[in-house]
Amino acid sequence: MHLLIAFLLVFAGNFTIAQQAPSSEVAKLPQGATAELKAEPADADLVLNASPLPDELRVSKLELSHVWSFFGRPQPRYLHYPNVRALSGLGFDGLDAYVHWSEMEPVSRNEAKRFFIADAEIELATMCQLRTGLTVLASPFRSFPDWFLNNPQARFFTSLDNRQETPILSFWNPSLTGHIDRLIGEVSGHYGDALDLLILGPSGSYGDASYPAGGGWYMPRNYNQGLKWWCDQPEARQEFRDWLEKKYGGADGVCDAWVCSATGIESFANAPHNLVSLPGEPGYDQYFQDATGLPVKFQRRFQDFTTWYANALENHVEFWLERARIHRPEGRIAVFMAGEGHPMTGVNFSRLIKLASKYDAEVRFAAPTQNPGRLSAILSQVSAAAAYYKVPLTLDAAGANVPSGLTTFFNMAAMVNAHGLVIDAIFRGSDEAALKDAKQAIEIIKQHLTSVPSAETEVEVAVLLPESALALDHRLLADWQITTARLRDVLDLHVLNEVLIQEGGLKEYRFLLSPPLARADDESLKKILEFVDQGGVWIADRSAVTDSIIQEYDQKAENGCQNRGKGFISLLQTATSENPGGAGRFAPETAQLLQCETRWSSPDTFSLNTDGVFVTKRVDGSWLLWNTLSRKITVKVPEALAETKQIELQPAELKVLNGKKE
Repeated sequence: MHLLIAFLLVFAGNFTIAQQAPSSEVAKLPQGATAELKAEPADADLVLNASPLPDELRVSKLELSHVWSFFGRPQPRYLHYPNVRALSGLGFDGLDAYVHWSEMEPVSRNEAKRFFIADAEIELATMCQLRTGLTVLASPFRSFPDWFLNNPQARFFTSLDNRQETPILSFWNPSLTGHIDRLIGEVSGHYGDALDLLILGPSGSYGDASYPAGGGWYMPRNYNQGLKWWCDQPEARQEFRDWLEKKYGGADGVCDAWVCSATGIESFANAPHNLVSLPGEPGYDQYFQDATGLPVKFQRRFQDFTTWYANALENHVEFWLERARIHRPEGRIAVFMAGEGHPMTGVNFSRLIKLASKYDAEVRFAAPTQNPGRLSAILSQVSAAAAYYKVPLTLDAAGANVPSGLTTFFNMAAMVNAHGLVIDAIFRGSDEAALKDAKQAIEIIKQHLTSVPSAETEVEVAVLLPESALALDHRLLADWQITTARLRDVLDLHVLNEVLIQEGGLKEYRFLLSPPLARADDESLKKILEFVDQGGVWIADRSAVTDSIIQEYDQKAENGCQNRGKGFISLLQTATSENPGGAGRFAPETAQLLQCETRWSSPDTFSLNTDGVFVTKRVDGSWLLWNTLSRKITVKVPEALAETKQIELQPAELKVLNGKKE
């Protein structure tokens, strides 16, 4: 230990970042916010030591942010001025803090607000001229105060399966919205111009814009949690009745659409474990995860239910955004999103990102995995919507602060041209393992910021995400993710759901791929055929199209494609009765078709092989090559891009090709 401290003291002697005075243009916080921290000595083994990164060497425009703690105050012994100054020198642009309603008002709404929970971090960031950010959470477990827990007006999410509550605040809560408005207003008023970015955590397990999918913030496992339908509250059932009545013009219209006998609107949404059955019908007492195995007439009902369920979440998120924009008419705001878009979370990423655009807000997204293939399947949808609606996208590494996790997220941020990246506590302690991880993290940060210039991506391929079909059968999601991950290994792509397709998003692409069972709804199909008429190429598995499409466009044409308007349609047969998802066959057969069809190819196209290397073309003419494997690999490179025909990539390496100078 003495040798370790001696080493750190020597290393600290090489630390040459100049101390920066607080900007006079930044609003000052109440005096003494960091007094407690300054009273504790900054021992050598508690300080992050690193040589600074000269500004002239930085080529990446990625906004890099740091978070010390997601819940509870960061340990004062690590939150020292030298540490924050070191972050600034390493290339970090911002320092973000988290504040929970329960931390601000643990006893009463009338008590003096405990802003000191985040004041020290905001003040230290200001002193080091870092962008200041604050995430506000009110609904997840431990985010709301005990005094509100005991309020008779409090409402909590209740699942339909067992009709039990979970300790996460429901947004079907008459008194909650007023408190949210008050909290956003008080935070905005307290920090004023000293706060550069307000991040909203509207719901979910960790503040993400979703229904709870599990326990968050250390919720005990004995509480009710998991992927369920969280809408058994009386207020939710009544809202669904009102929604149905408005959509269909009254009870008679609902009966016609739902194929049921005439009844009053009050008869709907009363089944104990679901909201789609009526008294006397089979399954009235059953819980349905989706519409699998249900009579055909229930599919229309289930579509209505899942659409309303997502709309209810969107209305809640919009309330947060609206109030934040009122309290911060000019400042930056962002909304926190997460997950993989499972129907039970109520998340439609395209619609939520469109909401962010409406209020000139940004999106902060935490992905649920570090697996490159699965991560790309999720982020390709989020990044496509962000690009279409022109919303800045920041990736949250969500605790992936070990070297392998940081490498994955840095590389993915470049591949999707993210606006920013958030890293969690690269310096966690003075033990040997923590110091080793910190040293590796610093090298990863420096290497990326100095070698990967930022540039917009040039994506020609879109993959259909059939959310209406997924809502009826959740099992399709896993097969779709596997197929899309394998497609990403072959092609650079964006994922478009039916919302983006119906809004005209296909005009940005040259190809549309419909994997097995990814059948679009009727409105999206019309847009797809218009896309083909105007010169697009639609490649679809036969299980993803209607019988009428199959009859008109079969595989008898040369190279398996037929002309329609100015474009082409090609139908593949990769799904079988033994393998309905077609996993493993759709990606290579699509690649083979693209390589054989000379009308679609380009002289600088990479070989479309399933080799673990992700390739991305950018508008400045450069290419990114990411080896997602844990072993080195040799890649063939088009002659137009490099003097050598082959390039060796080390494990997890991201390489930039700018032309023959490589």
